[in-house]
Amino acid sequence: MAEPEGSDLLSSSTGVVDGTEVRDTGDPSSRATLVVLGGSANYNKLSLSMSAPVMIGRGAECALRLSDTGVSRHHAKVHYDSATESWFVTDLSSRNGTFLNGRPIKSASLGSGDYILLGTHALLIFTRFDPLDEQIQRARRMESIGALAGGIAHDFNNVLSIIMANVSYLTHRLRASPDLELMEVLGECEEAVKRGADLSREILRFSRAGEDLRVTLRLDRIAADMARLLRRITPRSIDIQVPDHGPVWILGRQSQLDQIVLNLGKNACDSMPDGGQLLIDVRNGDPGEVALSVVDTGPGMDEQTLSRIFEPYFTTKAAAGGSGIGLATVRRLCDELRATIDVRSVVGQGTRFDLRFARATEPSRQTLDNINTTAELTGWVLVVDPDPAVRRATCRMLSTVGYDGVPVSSAAELEATLRKRRGDFRWIMVDPQVTCGDPAKCLEILDRTAPGVGLLLISDLRIDTPPDPRIIGFLMKPFDRDHMKAVIATFDAFYLDAARARVERQLDPSTQ
Repeated sequence: MAEPEGSDLLSSSTGVVDGTEVRDTGDPSSRATLVVLGGSANYNKLSLSMSAPVMIGRGAECALRLSDTGVSRHHAKVHYDSATESWFVTDLSSRNGTFLNGRPIKSASLGSGDYILLGTHALLIFTRFDPLDEQIQRARRMESIGALAGGIAHDFNNVLSIIMANVSYLTHRLRASPDLELMEVLGECEEAVKRGADLSREILRFSRAGEDLRVTLRLDRIAADMARLLRRITPRSIDIQVPDHGPVWILGRQSQLDQIVLNLGKNACDSMPDGGQLLIDVRNGDPGEVALSVVDTGPGMDEQTLSRIFEPYFTTKAAAGGSGIGLATVRRLCDELRATIDVRSVVGQGTRFDLRFARATEPSRQTLDNINTTAELTGWVLVVDPDPAVRRATCRMLSTVGYDGVPVSSAAELEATLRKRRGDFRWIMVDPQVTCGDPAKCLEILDRTAPGVGLLLISDLRIDTPPDPRIIGFLMKPFDRDHMKAVIATFDAFYLDAARARVERQLDPSTQ
């Protein structure tokens, strides 16, 4: 990998302290620095070497020379101890002493941010780059960004849910006497809502990672699909290749994997405005692993840029409208999938991303031939959501597939309605937000009031569902009529009757 231009400056630069030249003995690998805050040379700093101690004092032979009468000729030294992998400051029998964070010391270990007082006026601060500290700080930054963006995206998703439900309702009503222009307008509205939903889900990944359920997927097909999309939105001068190595199975979420492949591919294409080659290679790697490689022939990156590519909102394409969240999203999704990601880049040659996932077992083939998803469904459904407009729009959409929706706003109202109308509902549609985001609390309400009723969860956030046969499915907000009907029909056919029979057996004393 090419070294960034000027990388040798750390070991050869010089500084000036009170008009006196000071040699910088810094070792780039140590990333430790002494900064002079008080005394005769404020705001000067000296990089430290792990291989040679740094003498501090008024003597000409000291690496850090301070023209302060309270400082001895050889006052103190700072050195690295390889046995303990720690930095130390040691007083050299100075006449006015050395103080660490206000306490006199003979010798003491240093931590980043420690203050060193020499004599009465010379004040230094010790700083050190620590990869672990950097990871912690990065995690905190991500958490803060996610908390802010996630709250906005959650409210935005509720708005999209209302629009999507009403668009689906109007589209269904117009099918009886179609108005081609109105149908076209509604179709454009639906596509716009879907694009907005994709954007809000990408933002939500920085907070609580709203997602659909994990299933076994073919990563090779996802790569091929994303390559087709990239070919439509990138110049023809970019040659996109996706070798076919056969089926490659992985356990994950469709939108997670779509985002990973699309963001890596789009980032590579954006780096080649004058054309080039992009390889998206999916294959079975080492035993138990799946490999995804995205390789471009773009300009590559220097080491400084490479070290920041996963930071949220860091971009080298600001003038071209780059958002700086694409690669940060990839990093976050890889963490969620417990995947590893390795990046290599050489200036003038290109960049290569290598990802490793756990391999999944090929699923057994199951057919849904016995499910009639075109048949109209019937019955009463409780719709539990804290947003009144979402409740109304969802009930309206349910009416188009044969169900009568009953809107409910809270957990208390849910329990009261189930007690009052016991036996009226086969299943309920609920956003767990009404029970502080915990589906288990919804099940507790069913235990007390209607044990045989199924639970269909709706949310814009990923939900960890308890293993209970009454949980019949999950719908990611915003959802349209066709998606809702397909999920209802599938689970209605396969699971509801079995779940009810199982619960009834558990409650029947004769089976105990």
